[in-house]
Amino acid sequence: MLDRLFLLTNLMLLFAATGFAQKFKSLESALKNPNEVIILELRKDKLDQIPEEILKFKRMEVIDLSHNNINSINLDLSSLKNLHTIILSKNNIEHFPIKLHTLPSLKILGLDRNPIDSIPDAIIQFKTLEQLDLWDCDIKYVSAEILNMPSLNYLDLRNTYFKSEELKWIIEGSKTIELKSTYGCNCD
Repeated sequence: MLDRLFLLTNLMLLFAATGFAQKFKSLESALKNPNEVIILELRKDKLDQIPEEILKFKRMEVIDLSHNNINSINLDLSSLKNLHTIILSKNNIEHFPIKLHTLPSLKILGLDRNPIDSIPDAIIQFKTLEQLDLWDCDIKYVSAEILNMPSLNYLDLRNTYFKSEELKWIIEGSKTIELKSTYGCNCD
């Protein structure tokens, strides 16, 4: 079964390819048409921070900043009211980016393959987050607050520092979260 994050991201890219949504692959081209930017893909652009210019894209719904050198989120993105998907995979983010909780429509957060070491108690501030991908991160701590998140229905903790049995409390404590982990695969 394919992961929801993968499916939704590819669905959005398909919409862009078929003309249902405007997709831009460079900041320069997007800045020429800021009101048309729905999807912005800045993959492998050697970015070390999120460019401030993206705040001009008020209609943007999806941003892919994967495969860069971003190590923290310092920019206030709260003015991007339509932004529901942020892909920050394979960067150098060490701490969970709590600052992103100010995004009013954020549903999907892809943080896989970053050296993030924990999911802090402040995770509860993400009221609209539905899917969180932390596959292949350095996660050693998950706050119990994750069980109290009103919208979270998908959590990927595969290939983390947890042994399978250590994540059993999430499965037993939540009726709504689909947990992807090594739990039950006897691969520890």
